[in-house]
Amino acid sequence: MQPGAHFVTIHAPPPPAALSAAFIVLVAFLVGVVLWWLNGPVNLRGRTWGVAIPLLAWLALGATLAATGLLANFEAFPPHVAFVILPAILTILAIASRPSTGPLLDRVPADGLVAFQAFRIAMEIILWQLARADVIPASMTFEGRNYDILVGLTAPFISYLLARRMVSPGPVILWNVFGIAVLANVALIGFFSAPTRFRQFFEGPPNEMIAHFPFVWLVAFVVPLAFLGHLLSIRQLLRRLRDERAPWRSRQAVRRET
Repeated sequence: MQPGAHFVTIHAPPPPAALSAAFIVLVAFLVGVVLWWLNGPVNLRGRTWGVAIPLLAWLALGATLAATGLLANFEAFPPHVAFVILPAILTILAIASRPSTGPLLDRVPADGLVAFQAFRIAMEIILWQLARADVIPASMTFEGRNYDILVGLTAPFISYLLARRMVSPGPVILWNVFGIAVLANVALIGFFSAPTRFRQFFEGPPNEMIAHFPFVWLVAFVVPLAFLGHLLSIRQLLRRLRDERAPWRSRQAVRRET
C-alpha cells in the first residue's frame, strides 16, 4: 500500500497485565544496572543522582504522556510518539560522542558492556508473548523479521571470550555493528507496522503499544539504551586497539630513525 492510502485500522487489544508487569520489572532492572555502573565501575558516586534524577524524570514524563493518550495520535506528522523517541536518540548520541565519555570508559570492563546486551533475551520473550496475545504483529518478534534475540544470545559468549582475551577487539567491534544493524531493522519494522500513513506491514495488529504505558519506555528508553551500549562498546574497543598499537608504532618509528 502506498503512503497516504486509506485503510481501516483494526486496533490491538490491551497488553496482558502480566506482560506489562514483566516489562516494568525489566525497565527497573535496566535503570538499576545503569545506576550501579555509575556508582561502581565508573566511580561517579558523587554525581550518580545527577544522572538518576533526569533519567527517572524522563521515564515519568514518558509514562505520563502515554497514560494521558497524548502520544496515541498516529495520524499526525510526525506521529506524536516521535516526541519521546527523538530526544532519547539525540541524548544517547550526545553521551556517546562526548570527549569526557572516553576516560570514563577506561574504568569499565569491556566484557561488561558486551554482556549487558543479554537483557535483550528477556525483551524478545516479552515481545513474542505480546504477539501471541495479538498485541503486536508477529513480524516484530523472532518468529518474524526481528533477529534481535541473536544479539542477546551471543552476548554472554562474546563477553566470555573478551574477558579471557580469546578474541581481539576487532571481531567484537563487528559484533557491535551487527547489533546496531539489528536494532535499526527492528526500529524500521516497528515504524512500518505502526498505524501511520507510512504503514507497510499489515499482517496482524498494528504497532500501537509504543504510544501507551508502559511500553512507551521501549522506544523512549530500552531501545536507545541498547543502542548506547553498542556505541560505548565500539568506542571503548577502538581506544583499546589504539593503545595496543601504540607500542608497535613507537618501535616502527625508532626503526625508521635508525
